[in-house]
Amino acid sequence: MCVLFVHKPCCLLRWAGVLTSVRSVRNCRIALAQCCPATGEGPETNLRLIEKLTARAAAGGADLVAFPEAALSGYSGDADTIRASALCLADPVVQGAAELSRIHSIYCCFGLFERDGDRLFNTYVLAENGKLIGTYRKIHVPERERGLFSAGSEFKVFELSFARVGLSICFDNEIPESHICLALKGAELIVMPSAWAEHWEKEDYIEKCSTDEEVVEERRRWMYMMFGARCRDTGTYSALVNHSGLEAGGPSRFVGKSMVFAPTGRVVAEACAWNDELLFADLDGDLLAEYRAMPCYALKSRRPDAYSELTKDTGRERRDKAHGNK
Repeated sequence: MCVLFVHKPCCLLRWAGVLTSVRSVRNCRIALAQCCPATGEGPETNLRLIEKLTARAAAGGADLVAFPEAALSGYSGDADTIRASALCLADPVVQGAAELSRIHSIYCCFGLFERDGDRLFNTYVLAENGKLIGTYRKIHVPERERGLFSAGSEFKVFELSFARVGLSICFDNEIPESHICLALKGAELIVMPSAWAEHWEKEDYIEKCSTDEEVVEERRRWMYMMFGARCRDTGTYSALVNHSGLEAGGPSRFVGKSMVFAPTGRVVAEACAWNDELLFADLDGDLLAEYRAMPCYALKSRRPDAYSELTKDTGRERRDKAHGNK
């Protein structure tokens, strides 16, 4: 069961800088659309995919449906393809995807490569009742994307009818401070759109995998370890939605394995490997409140006065200042 918070006056408390609340609740459900958007075929193709899966999510009783990173544009590692597929937020295709939230009475979250003047951003948006009510630009741009994307500069949390929702894109989630900042801003659910392909396990890691079975096992191992710890540390639900299979028109092969984690660190729901799946998860709001009320809830014992090292420039950080990574 998931607790759905309704809009009404609430009692706000602060524990060591963490915004918490006591609110009236009702049941809710989220859906993660693990899928394989097309690359280089135009966003209209992906809009049709998003439309079909949003309808299915709404029919399945979901209050929110989340799509993977850059699902509307179509994910690609090729710079020319990215530039050609980038969209302005006012583009009719973006507005058409937002309109699905009104048609199906559901919150709809999807990603795109955003063009803003002469800059590109990896952006994730949130739509309600046919309008974009929230946008987030990826803050941590990985090395292979630097020189192409500008970096965002602000973590954002949005007050929805069922919870305060934070957004964190792919490599953002490798950085512990991302989830801590979102939790300190009041996030109760963190949506994590991703495009994690098999090359992470087969090429990028120290202990490289050689078979599909090894890739899936390693993916599950580090996701359980990393995001279980993130949720326990912050007392949040986290929902990671990944691409799946061989990207249509592109070279990347994605593992899938979308997951939803509880504040306790346990896995609430887990999708299959390699293939498409619409994953539903019912989240227990009572569990969230009980976890945050525990004496050992970590964020209640924070000592911000002792953390000055976290904001110092050590000289080890890599930046591309020409493209906004500051």
